[in-house]
Amino acid sequence: MTDSPLEACGLCAGVIVEAHGETIATAKITLGIANQAHSAVRFVMNPYEQLQTLELIESSQMDLIAIYHSHPTGPEVVSVTDITEAAYAVVHIVWSPKVDDWQARGFWIEEERVSEVALQIL
Repeated sequence: MTDSPLEACGLCAGVIVEAHGETIATAKITLGIANQAHSAVRFVMNPYEQLQTLELIESSQMDLIAIYHSHPTGPEVVSVTDITEAAYAVVHIVWSPKVDDWQARGFWIEEERVSEVALQIL
């Protein structure tokens, strides 16, 4: 992640398709947003950039499908803060370092309950 050692954050937009009882979301664009917390352990999206990005997603006739942020020093799962502050019904992607690269894990957070979701990165 390019903001390391600070947490990076942003939104993923794309299309959501319902097929055979499954929901499949495919990201088309990933849009970074400034972390106004300037922290290695917390992110707060710049509200102006976040609003502009949400408007861009809507005007492009795409859906918000994920919120991502990094945990430069771990853990590789959502934190208590991530869970309590989750405000959108989308996948929450956590990027964390793994040896010489980064790994991504996806989580669905609803009413402070967390379940991991499969990500396929192409």
